[in-house]
Amino acid sequence: MADELIAEQMRLAPLVVREDDEASGVESLCVGGLDVSFSKTDKTKGVAMLVCLRWSEAGGMETVHEDSTPVAADAAYTPGLLAQREVPAYRILVERAPAAVDYFIVDGNGILHPRRCGSASMLGVLTGRRTIGVAKSLLRIGQAGPEQL
Repeated sequence: MADELIAEQMRLAPLVVREDDEASGVESLCVGGLDVSFSKTDKTKGVAMLVCLRWSEAGGMETVHEDSTPVAADAAYTPGLLAQREVPAYRILVERAPAAVDYFIVDGNGILHPRRCGSASMLGVLTGRRTIGVAKSLLRIGQAGPEQL
């Protein structure tokens, strides 16, 4: 399975769009945030959550959409292959999200990934929606560090 996902990442990486050609003013911006949380007692069970916020006319943000879906991880986390565990659930949530969402912020790497196709990039290519990867830490595989990225 890992070899298949690596091949999929390599196939999708050149399809990632790195520049946004649509200008969105902050007054109309709608952003969705995606994350997965796994059970502390059973690491194979979790929930993926999407919360979409829009800048309100009154100033500040208002929640316009919330959704969740269960996650059943059949494989342990492998560095560089987070997409295997999380992208299927993210994809369900993005496909159910309002079309008005301008960007999805994904808890995971985008192009800052050894194969230039982390969870955020893969999700964006597969759904045709704009994604931004925001990882908690720098992904290191082998000797790869910031200087190789």
